[in-house]
Amino acid sequence: MSTGEAPAGLGASRTRGVAHLSRDAAAARLRSLAASPRTDLLGLGLGLAVITALNLLWVSLETRPPHWDKARHLTNSLLYRDAFGAGDLWGALTDYHTYPPLMYWVADAFYGVFRTHDAWAATFSQAVFLAVLAFSTYGLGRHLWSRRVGLLAAVFVVTSPMVVSQFKDFMLDAPLTAMTALGLYLLVRSEEFSRRGASAALGVACGLGMLTKWSFALSMALPLLVAGSRAGWTALAGRSGQRIVNLGLATVLAAAVCSTWYAANAGQAIHELGGNTNAAQIEGDPPVASVAGVLWYFWNLVSNQLFLLPFLLFAVGVVLLAFRADARKRNLYPALLVVGTYLAYAALVNKDDRYTEAMLPAVAVLATYWFESLRATARRWAATGLVAYGALTFAAISFGIGVLPGDAFVHLGRSCDTYPEFSGPCPGSHVVVGTQSFEPSGQIRTLRGIRLWSQHGYIDGPPSGEHWYQEEMFRTASRLSRSKTLYLASSGYDLIWFNGYAVDYFLHKYGITWVTSPDQTDFAAVSNRPGEKIAPPAGFTALRRYRLPDGGSLVLLTRAGAAGREPAATKADLEAAAREVGHAVYWLGRRLGTRLELRVVTAARYVYVRYLPAGVAVGDRRQALTVATYAVGNGYQATRAAAKAPGAVRVPARGGAVAFYDSGRPTSIYLAYPGSPLQIEVFDPSPARARAIVESGAVRPAG
Repeated sequence: MSTGEAPAGLGASRTRGVAHLSRDAAAARLRSLAASPRTDLLGLGLGLAVITALNLLWVSLETRPPHWDKARHLTNSLLYRDAFGAGDLWGALTDYHTYPPLMYWVADAFYGVFRTHDAWAATFSQAVFLAVLAFSTYGLGRHLWSRRVGLLAAVFVVTSPMVVSQFKDFMLDAPLTAMTALGLYLLVRSEEFSRRGASAALGVACGLGMLTKWSFALSMALPLLVAGSRAGWTALAGRSGQRIVNLGLATVLAAAVCSTWYAANAGQAIHELGGNTNAAQIEGDPPVASVAGVLWYFWNLVSNQLFLLPFLLFAVGVVLLAFRADARKRNLYPALLVVGTYLAYAALVNKDDRYTEAMLPAVAVLATYWFESLRATARRWAATGLVAYGALTFAAISFGIGVLPGDAFVHLGRSCDTYPEFSGPCPGSHVVVGTQSFEPSGQIRTLRGIRLWSQHGYIDGPPSGEHWYQEEMFRTASRLSRSKTLYLASSGYDLIWFNGYAVDYFLHKYGITWVTSPDQTDFAAVSNRPGEKIAPPAGFTALRRYRLPDGGSLVLLTRAGAAGREPAATKADLEAAAREVGHAVYWLGRRLGTRLELRVVTAARYVYVRYLPAGVAVGDRRQALTVATYAVGNGYQATRAAAKAPGAVRVPARGGAVAFYDSGRPTSIYLAYPGSPLQIEVFDPSPARARAIVESGAVRPAG
């Protein structure tokens, strides 16, 4: 007789069975998701978003002004921005500023979106090219080999030392590398011009590549020549004109995209290229027809572009091409791009570490394709190791890792100072060729050997914390100079972190005119080399003095008698003062009806912030509310001890601070915060107001 109950144990078995089926279904869904190419794209996209966010963080932390070429490109981006802003579309399309305009156009779009023309927006715009580089390299590896190779090649290239640094910068070489990766990917997808859609896209990409930098043609020439020749041979053999038509379409589209700029500027561009010969002579580059000239880019690839371990992965991939016919066939066009790029630049008189960067996407595929031939366990370990190494290198170059060596370099010959102390050839071996390396100080050295690993990329490494105050010179001139002019007295010493191109950039950014005589301006600056002391122009008085990281100095001056008309200080001035003295500067924030006056005693590291009532000019010596910050070494301990002295009157203060005033001078209250080396003084002609300010907790650091 049935009781309506299941036999003992049956319900539990059914429950376990349902749970087991649910787990199987979930596992199947996860496997399906992992097998989808969309997962790769999502993962790459998230990785690129993280890299971009970290690059912007780096930009916010780096305090140096732009180096030579970066400043030059930033200036160009502003010039094109001006053309767009003035409605001069033809000028924006054809103006000549040494280089083709694509990167500048992209930066201008970011300026417009974010309503700023600050350098961070230009760096942010590089994310467009970073995405092109990563997805194109992934597509190339996936199309030739597998999704795994595509992902590993993408990781390889975006974590290559030079690429890590360049995408924090604003230089043409990283965008050029991205456009070369896109061109190579579309060339492979065109299957030697048998596919019309891919061929048309290749034409557009080549046009855009030429609008990035004319040297795009040097990298793509050999792959395009071979693909075009094979397309023509196949068309003749098969008596079909389809490939020839597709090749012609790609050529027409490439010309249509870039011809407007090149037609307007061909003569100037050719003339500009002639200057590379002079640069080679100044830098002491080896002759083209020499062993050193042939090997120069080999040593550069090892020590500046990859470091040793990634180079060894690439070397294994190249060696295996000799033994595997399938690898030679699949990797034909990446190999051609590497060979073509290397030979083209080796044949040029001028050598530069960045020039062959464009071949790195092809190098990445050749360095990772052979992982597919490893056994599953070895392949998994190799892939994991590559990703971990790439993440470690990116983190170290971006922000530094204190427990690891800064630069592991094996010297194999003589090294030389190349700039600024020395200019010319570096004597030594013609086989172990010296390549240029940028020291964190900005000095350029020619090194012979192998860089095993480093926490410094090319050109940048972790945020330097250095303050050169070059931009401060122009920012201050924009506030203080009625005529918006600046006279700069210097010995013409051009450093990477204090250079002429940056002067041009800041002049344009702040709308300042550089004059050649102090008689033409009411604002001047004196830049001194270490040990140098240039006399200030007659009739000017010092406003600010800055110590520079190399031991030199920068002095900002205003014309005597102009102090009464001097604008008030700003929060940015307080932040600059904090950098100058090396500690926080305290203030009360902005107060209604007052203007700020700032006084810095650099030698003692004292800073005074005065709140001047309406009608009181900057420089007026009448008493006013003042917040002074003193570097006394042991501010909290010293203030706490003084608060216990006879005649001291304690004042309640927030944040654990100790505060007091001397009974004989109640207008000045001294306070300090736990653990701080600073002592702060709040002065007010009214003792009651001074006490109220301290008790309210209004005293805080600026910035």
